[in-house]
Amino acid sequence: MACTIVGIRKGESKGKPCWNIAATKDYSAYDQQNSECEGVDVVSEFTYIDFAVHPGDTVEFVYDKGFQGRATLVDVKIISLAGSVPFDDRQSGKDKQPEKK
Repeated sequence: MACTIVGIRKGESKGKPCWNIAATKDYSAYDQQNSECEGVDVVSEFTYIDFAVHPGDTVEFVYDKGFQGRATLVDVKIISLAGSVPFDDRQSGKDKQPEKK
């Protein structure tokens, strides 16, 4: 299912670089049929792979069986690249300095 990237946090875990990717997606058909849904669903993915995605990109996460049969993120298919960031700098935590008059 297509997801829109809304945030990326790069850090370090176990001495290796890692990424937490936050995205939104439409609720699944099952969710829509069996519950009342409003807005969009939020997903968060952890990975040691730098997929070079950016806020605003539309992607599809690809999973494979991992440790103890749990789904592991193994790839990100780019559906479309961001034309512009879907929010202003104030919302992203990068406050602009006021312009001097």
